[in-house]
Amino acid sequence: MAKTHNELVLEKIKLRNRANEIIKKFYAEQRQKNGEDFINHSIRVGRIILQCLKNSESLNNCYIAGLLHDIVGNTAYTQEELLSDFGREICKIVMEVREDRSESWKARKEHAIKR
Repeated sequence: MAKTHNELVLEKIKLRNRANEIIKKFYAEQRQKNGEDFINHSIRVGRIILQCLKNSESLNNCYIAGLLHDIVGNTAYTQEELLSDFGREICKIVMEVREDRSESWKARKEHAIKR
């Protein structure tokens, strides 16, 4: 049986709330080099994606992936947990945009520019 519009909206809200819970939990004590709370970076990325994809069908998934884009690798939260909590599409987006922390900062930024 197909889900109703309201059920689909509620699913999106639940996923957004779960993403917010995870970034709050795992970034609670993390700070950027400038001293700002790291969670603010994730929120800004999510907002940028929302602005860019206002009419996209994948908007919710992109927004959630934006919130979670640094969570795997920067915290104890694993790719398996990401897949379990958010599904294949969001996990795929997050893993495609995450940086390889074994590379230097300069190499990571050069790689990001090439993408």
